[in-house]
Amino acid sequence: AYDDKDILRGFKLNVQEGENPLKSHVFEGSVNSLPFSTSYTRSAVIQSIDDIKDMMEIKGHLSMSYGPMISGSGGGSYLQDKVKSKRQISILYRTRRVAYAKKVDARTLVPRAELDHLSPDKIIETYGSKFIDQILYGAQLDVI
Repeated sequence: AYDDKDILRGFKLNVQEGENPLKSHVFEGSVNSLPFSTSYTRSAVIQSIDDIKDMMEIKGHLSMSYGPMISGSGGGSYLQDKVKSKRQISILYRTRRVAYAKKVDARTLVPRAELDHLSPDKIIETYGSKFIDQILYGAQLDVI
């Protein structure tokens, strides 16, 4: 589980098997509580695999480039086609509630001092190419 201590930690996408994608803190800065409450509820009749993907918000794609010579792209698929019958219908109900959030004040971000002594490649290798800038606290319920 993630918590407030993970905000400002680096996140590495291209990890080796068994490697933790969460890395050390890459920035220092102020983290603020955002006391908002949101709710999201949706229900739908599921008649195809595309309906499930749309309802469950399952998508994935990544592309990146490094210099003029290297680029890559990838995608993801997370569901297998389900067996259909003329007499079967599924209903999916989803509710998501956010109680509050913790978010970095971007104006206060300061890179850790040790980053000054590392090359860009070494920074990405050590800390990853992303960092956690916010965490939403709440719950989600999916019922099929």
